[in-house]
Amino acid sequence: MHGTENCKYAIRLKENAKLREFAEEENQALYRSTKFNQVDYAAEYGEFRYQAGSWSHPRRVVFKIEKPCGQMVNLYTFIVTTLEMEPYIRNLQPQLE
Repeated sequence: MHGTENCKYAIRLKENAKLREFAEEENQALYRSTKFNQVDYAAEYGEFRYQAGSWSHPRRVVFKIEKPCGQMVNLYTFIVTTLEMEPYIRNLQPQLE
């Protein structure tokens, strides 16, 4: 398509086994960081290059893996994007004084 080079987008992808495989290192990091505290909220962030079968070239995918409070199952969010900024990460951990 002509003129789409300047189009910026961020589109959520449906979670699948291949995307989870690319995020496995951060999933293991999340497991290690919550091993002794399975109650509190925790999250890991990352990104990778990925090319789905119908795409003409690899694209940037950013992701978040969350361990919700009191749950044992992690939630995954995958976003394909042309945006080049670092993800905004808010510190949700309680501050010790």
